[in-house]
Amino acid sequence: MADKQDTMKLTRLVRIYPNLLMRDFIKRNIRYSQECWNRGIKTWQHMYHEEPNHLKKIVFTPKKDKQKVKIKTKRFYQTHLVVKTTVKRNRQNKIISYKFTPVTRKYTPTGKSVRDNIIDANRTKGIKETIYPNEVFQNVLIYDLDQSYQAFFDPSRPDSKRPKIKQKISDNGSYLDTQAHIRDGKIFPTTNVKMPNRKLYTGGIRCGEDLSDLNDKNKRYRMRFIHRDHKFYVAISVERPIKSLMATGQWDGVDVNVDHFNSTNKVVWLSKQPLYDRKLGKAVYQKTRLARLYDKIAHYQRTLANKRECIIRHAKKAKQKIDKSLWQTKNYQKIQLKLRQCYLKVDHIQHDIVQKYTNYLVKYHDRIYIEDLDVKHMKMGVASKGLHRSLFGYFRQTLTYKCQLFGRELVVVHAKYPSTQVCPNCGFAKAGDNKITLKGNQKHHTKHNEFKCYHCGYTADRDAKVPVSLMRYNADSMAEIMKRQKLGQDYQVLGI
Repeated sequence: MADKQDTMKLTRLVRIYPNLLMRDFIKRNIRYSQECWNRGIKTWQHMYHEEPNHLKKIVFTPKKDKQKVKIKTKRFYQTHLVVKTTVKRNRQNKIISYKFTPVTRKYTPTGKSVRDNIIDANRTKGIKETIYPNEVFQNVLIYDLDQSYQAFFDPSRPDSKRPKIKQKISDNGSYLDTQAHIRDGKIFPTTNVKMPNRKLYTGGIRCGEDLSDLNDKNKRYRMRFIHRDHKFYVAISVERPIKSLMATGQWDGVDVNVDHFNSTNKVVWLSKQPLYDRKLGKAVYQKTRLARLYDKIAHYQRTLANKRECIIRHAKKAKQKIDKSLWQTKNYQKIQLKLRQCYLKVDHIQHDIVQKYTNYLVKYHDRIYIEDLDVKHMKMGVASKGLHRSLFGYFRQTLTYKCQLFGRELVVVHAKYPSTQVCPNCGFAKAGDNKITLKGNQKHHTKHNEFKCYHCGYTADRDAKVPVSLMRYNADSMAEIMKRQKLGQDYQVLGI
């Protein structure tokens, strides 16, 4: 077996085909996990607000708005008084004096205290869980809840949100099982010993893939059982040994755009693919399957919105109470199902494109350069939909773990590195009035997608030359680059 240093944890998603009993078992566990989550939040809030109000402390955390202006957001902490005892001793280790000082400390309930409170409440009410693995679920869910609250109260993480109660408890969702095992290619989830008719639930679940490499009845796996759109999946956490691929001696840079990925030798288009038309003498954009699905999604969303508006208008005229049940007709539910199926197809196509493209990058290149993009501050109204569909975060996450798994080097370029302004031929970067903006360059009368070096005369498409410019990045020279940018003068990027 490989050492721990030579392995990494991965998540393997497998389609499963449970029988009717196991389907009911998974759905009940999903509902129970949602109920445990809600109960944990209510218990945490009750314990949090038990402290007196005069001990409440307001802490301001810095945060930036859409205009990148620093604002202060309020976060409330409960504090409580603790008496600190200081003891003085002499050389013979005898106590000379005591000193008592009151200290105000921050109070937040811990996961252990919340779990103990829930268990004590169950005992007083005489509740006995005989259908679900109660202790396993509560320990896992309360631990996750504790981590969420710690992130919320951490001043260094201002973007983290407070855990919310799940208003609608349904069969769609997931639950985590930390004690499941695999035997003879079948998955055996954890079942409660006190559960009636337990033998009916011990037959195992058939899988859509071969799991012979994970067969070990004595080994326990962390599995997340998922139910989505009448289909069942399981995400298995496994360890894989790191395999170093043969060196190719080639480097590459990747420019991530709203509609396509650019590298030196390959361009991957997501929704629109340009094809050259000889009759017209120019490139014509042809819609891919992904673009046609986006059109279907827009059509279904518009149909549902029109139906809701029409029903609400009639209800107001008739002075009826407006409720969701008014428009939940059979036709409305059919369109909702079609919309969910379109979203699922889009998800599969997007993931397939990213997986194939990252496989190509890792297979043929020893070092890969990507930009460190701040997607949250790049969102601008309607354009945020295009950013969301471009999968910036998923692409970086997938490329990161594949580079670690196959021993490739991934270089994340600094966010302020001027990749669009650097000439790939001579290395000079534009600054001041010579820079390219979204409106082009007014001084030299160039368009936003045209790049022309005023030092060596090199011309190219702006997006096509960015991958080569990224390969000139050097982390040691970023301090000098930022100084030259402030001066507004052209400078040279030497690279590695």
